[in-house]
Amino acid sequence: PLAIFLDQLMETCLGHEHILLDRMLESVPAFGGPALFADIPRLTILFSFLDRYVRNIRRVAALNALIRANVPAMIHVTRPDLLAVPEQLRTRILPPIGFEDTLQAMRRARVTLSILPTIHGGMTERVSSAMINGSLLLSEAHAWLGATFPDGQAAAYFPGHRPEVLPETFDALRTDPGRCERIALEGEARVRGQFTVRHLAEFVLDQAGVSAGALS
Repeated sequence: PLAIFLDQLMETCLGHEHILLDRMLESVPAFGGPALFADIPRLTILFSFLDRYVRNIRRVAALNALIRANVPAMIHVTRPDLLAVPEQLRTRILPPIGFEDTLQAMRRARVTLSILPTIHGGMTERVSSAMINGSLLLSEAHAWLGATFPDGQAAAYFPGHRPEVLPETFDALRTDPGRCERIALEGEARVRGQFTVRHLAEFVLDQAGVSAGALS
């Protein structure tokens, strides 16, 4: 049954630091493994569901770890009822904000937390936005991100399946502003050098066989 398959797959995903969904699917024989790849619509829905579920479970666990450790942080959430109640006012639970306000918050933040456990071959806007706005990126580790933005040089990482270590990692960065600034500056330089919107547009045009000369 699909419900049993999903339970097995989610349990496997949550128990691993690196979540490679194609390998996870192949590891569950109860649902036919690779045969699922023939059904693209079902696969798309499944990946989307798993991504949201695993990401939200990981995010809640990470945020609750920070709250229980009483770290000084600002957390904007749509479901505050899922989070622990801060015992002191060092951790502030705030309402959700829009994109422009998020960018402003990143500019003010010494460290920006990113939890996207199912993205391994690249990065999302959250990563580049944090860096280009001068904030140090603290993220779950994966091979591509770590190779592109090395740990301790252009970003900082923690094992996503072990949220209990996050407060210590966060505090080590927060209490060393000089180190934070050096890492943030290197991250920003790498994004500006390789991953701006113009770079993305040039890449897309190149893949389509179109000259990028028209870009202004």
